[in-house]
Amino acid sequence: MRAVDKAYAVVRDGVIAGRFPPGNRITEQEVALAAGVSRTPAREALRRLHQEGVVDFTPHQGAVVTEWSRKDVAEIFESLDDRVMAGFGGGFLIQALIGATPESLGAIAQLVELVAIAIAMTLLGEVLVGRLAKGFRF
Repeated sequence: MRAVDKAYAVVRDGVIAGRFPPGNRITEQEVALAAGVSRTPAREALRRLHQEGVVDFTPHQGAVVTEWSRKDVAEIFESLDDRVMAGFGGGFLIQALIGATPESLGAIAQLVELVAIAIAMTLLGEVLVGRLAKGFRF
């Protein structure tokens, strides 16, 4: 694994697990130490996370974990495909995220990952069945 990918994963996983709570400042040195890399990959990882909206850059403070309002969470999930939302149990996930504690975010992340895998497998199955059906005449 490349150093920047390792630093990226450490911060992303730390945010999900609540080790870096919303509004918390994250320094390059902190990332470098936690990931066992130099400051250059740590800096690049923070830039990448900024592009993804995980952290914001504040002048004279550096990277700060993005704080999400209820409106932000609702807008994100409203933009998702209905099929994906159905896989997440509709509004259940939104309510879970709004009331989430740092300790529960890890469990929610695991649930989301499992549902995403199940949806991907379902979609793949549909594609394969569609391709097989084209080869048969009924």
